[in-house]
Amino acid sequence: MENGSPESSTGECVAQVRDTHGDDHALWQAFEACSNTMQDVLETGGDPRDVMRKNHELLVRIGVVPQPAQDFVSAIEQAGGAAKISGAGSVTGDKAGVLLVYLPDTQVVHRLQAENQDCRWERLRLAPQGAHLQTTDTAKPGTTRAGTKANGFTLGDSEALVTG
Repeated sequence: MENGSPESSTGECVAQVRDTHGDDHALWQAFEACSNTMQDVLETGGDPRDVMRKNHELLVRIGVVPQPAQDFVSAIEQAGGAAKISGAGSVTGDKAGVLLVYLPDTQVVHRLQAENQDCRWERLRLAPQGAHLQTTDTAKPGTTRAGTKANGFTLGDSEALVTG
């Protein structure tokens, strides 16, 4: 899901995180563990919610998830899903850019789409050459639009959505 352009640049986020957390080796090991776990979950067709939630907590800890995005992630989690920013996030402003959302309940997905019409929702599908984005309302089955890997990982066929 795309919730708007971040106010700060990737470079500004990296500089602030480096200044405040650059020497926190335990933190970076926790991020690495999340990445490895996410890869394992995706390769085995497992449920990504726990690792996505842990990754979100780490991203909040380093200060790149604006409060409105945190509130949206909380709503997703309360509905039984998980979400996290994908990309640098933002250290200023209210927009986080792209959010990776995993929500198996399609009725909840449709409700959230209706409630958040100012956001662009796209379905992320696993493809042999990597992740591709497919619009949920206009794409025909089997068609994709060249996309981007979300934070280096892809999600399978359940209601995994990427916003940006």
